[in-house]
Amino acid sequence: MASLIQVSITVDSDQADAVVGRLFDAGIQGVELVDSDTDLKMGLRTEIRVYHPADSIDELMETYAPLLPDDHVLTVNQVSGSWRHSLDLDAVELGEQFSINDHASQYPDRKTLFIDVGSGFGDGLHQTTQLCVTAIEALSVQFKSGFTVLDVGTGSGVLALVAASMGVDVMAIDIEDIARQACHDNAQKNRLSHRIDVSAKPPAGHRSDLVVANLYYKTLFEMAPQLYDWTKPHGRCVISGFTIEGAEPLIAHIEQLGFEMDSRYTQDDWCALIFIKGTAENQETS
Repeated sequence: MASLIQVSITVDSDQADAVVGRLFDAGIQGVELVDSDTDLKMGLRTEIRVYHPADSIDELMETYAPLLPDDHVLTVNQVSGSWRHSLDLDAVELGEQFSINDHASQYPDRKTLFIDVGSGFGDGLHQTTQLCVTAIEALSVQFKSGFTVLDVGTGSGVLALVAASMGVDVMAIDIEDIARQACHDNAQKNRLSHRIDVSAKPPAGHRSDLVVANLYYKTLFEMAPQLYDWTKPHGRCVISGFTIEGAEPLIAHIEQLGFEMDSRYTQDDWCALIFIKGTAENQETS
């Protein structure tokens, strides 16, 4: 993969949502948050991490400068090969059936997936990733010939790899070039390229039996109509990337579109939700 840099921005936690919103509006995606939910040492500060190709640093600094509050700390770190290699050697349990980078067979009863986690686009550790995998595992009883999955904001492709390894075809989409490359490389590494189609967006009219979106809250709220359109009638949509506390307004917004709540999974303060898409006939008679 291309040489990477990590841009780390530390701000007061009450400023984080606004800063991330401005980054998204400027076209900067692939944001990772480290706050008191994931690291108690952060206290009332939040670290926002974004990964970019190393050769784009000069242009990036001009982009970031007007987007950040006065009281921020910005650092730029080279993502070294040795650091990425050491991460690759760490085994992680994933859901009930999988592990990541289990080179030493610590989990012989699990199917291991091998990913380059140094790209910063998903290492399987975060609760929301774990919850999405649990939801996919629960829904896998529906997997059959012709079943399709759409992984929205695929990042490193962890969720796409999980679904594809269960024998279904997956379209993995991400607006970030470097994330798509990471997903493509990880699909090749796991010999799943024949089942995973990596793209910036689905073709016009695309619909999948299962849509999975582990994204930032604001992005989920804005993309909800697209998630609905991309889901087949009677299909499922799994969303995560937010805390239990913030779930209710999102649920109400998504249900207004025609989705019906099916189930929820929680871990610590995080949750994942499964929705069912009703048919037009059902909506007219409800």
